[in-house]
Amino acid sequence: MNYRFITIVWGDDYVEMLVKMAIPNQLSPGNLPGMPNLESSKYVIYATSRDAETIRRSDSFSRLSEVVPVEFLNIDDIDFSRNKYGIVTECTNRDLRATESEDVAYVYLYPDVLWSDGSYRAMAKITGAGKRAILTCSISANRDTAFEAANQFFSPEEGSLSVTPRQLVRFTLDHLDPYTEGLFWESSQFDRSPAQIYWTVKGEGLLMRGFPLGPFMVRPKSSKSYFAGSVDGGEFLRRAGLGFDDIHVVVDSDEMFHVSLAPPPESNPPNRARPVNVARWAAKNTIRHQRRFFEEYRIRAHYTDMSPAWEEIEAESDKTVNSVRFFLRFQLVFLLQDWKGTLGKIRWALRHSRLGNTAFRWLRLGSI
Repeated sequence: MNYRFITIVWGDDYVEMLVKMAIPNQLSPGNLPGMPNLESSKYVIYATSRDAETIRRSDSFSRLSEVVPVEFLNIDDIDFSRNKYGIVTECTNRDLRATESEDVAYVYLYPDVLWSDGSYRAMAKITGAGKRAILTCSISANRDTAFEAANQFFSPEEGSLSVTPRQLVRFTLDHLDPYTEGLFWESSQFDRSPAQIYWTVKGEGLLMRGFPLGPFMVRPKSSKSYFAGSVDGGEFLRRAGLGFDDIHVVVDSDEMFHVSLAPPPESNPPNRARPVNVARWAAKNTIRHQRRFFEEYRIRAHYTDMSPAWEEIEAESDKTVNSVRFFLRFQLVFLLQDWKGTLGKIRWALRHSRLGNTAFRWLRLGSI
């Protein structure tokens, strides 16, 4: 199995994180150096010409080039004033189109993400066992404090930034940002867009339930798997021709774990967590298989051995999930309440489908 490691980077902040943190972290012993078939795989960096030159001059790039073949693909033509998720989707689709005749496992890496050592080796084992996608639940940490603090794991001699799964969970909890704190069920400022929900397991870690789970690795069955929306929006896996039996969801941080470093947003206004409000958000913003992820997978991020306390927290989360599932029976009511938003989503979905694109082209031609 050959791998295609893909990272997308633009701007000074992301370039700095890539060369000072992400690449050294990827070079930890159980990550890239622990992968098979590197000589026939490829590490692809989507970057502007200016940023590519900066990356090439870095020590971490020199070390990376010794481990795996690296290729730069130019994105000077992209409009960077757009939403960053749209930029990621555009670059991802470019890569899928350019390699649609190849049978490779795409591994999605980002310049603002830290992985626990051993994550890539675990990914290779899962891929080798026949799974065609690996999904994870991401946690965000405060970039303002976490970026510099991550230096404690850097080894100048090895040029790598290596952190064990349990160290990384503890590190993440020490640097939570306000957005993440608003996803805890007990929060007095519960987020009004609860894509993920967390429960504290005191002194041990946290339990996570998530609707959209991020793809770490995808090996499509379909050659035309390019998609609309965000990478974790659900359509990517469907267009890739993957079913649930093809997917591995990481449910224990000891297997692999990662944290995203993000600029701290403003704190959420006061808000109490209620299952009906979670269902109202999910009715308008998730698709069926994302709800199945939320219902079926209890994801454990822990920095100690797990005690019986986890069973109690898991049972509490099950009650919440069952309540959300009950209210989702009234999905139509929620959609009708926000009929303008619903019509907008239908129009967007039609516009970004093959059939919809064809219809729009014919309508445009007919109006000339």
